[in-house]
Amino acid sequence: MSDLYHVSSSPHVRSKDTTERIMLYVIIALLPTTLFGIYNFGYRALILILVTIASCVASEWISIRSYIKNRRSMI
Repeated sequence: MSDLYHVSSSPHVRSKDTTERIMLYVIIALLPTTLFGIYNFGYRALILILVTIASCVASEWISIRSYIKNRRSMI
C-alpha cells in the first residue's frame, strides 16, 4: 500500500536551492513592485503592506503555538 503513495519532488528539478533561498528570491523580486506601489499610492500602501505582514506573522505564530500545545497533549 505504501508504494501507491510515494511522494517526492519532480524528477526534472535538479537544484540545490532550499525553500528559504527560493523565498528570498521571491522577496527580492517583489521589492521593485512594492516600492513602485508605495510611490504611486502613498503611505496607505505602506500601511497596508505592514499590516498584512504583521497579520501573517501573527497567524503563523498562533498556528505553531497551537500545534506545539496539541502535540504535547498527545504524548
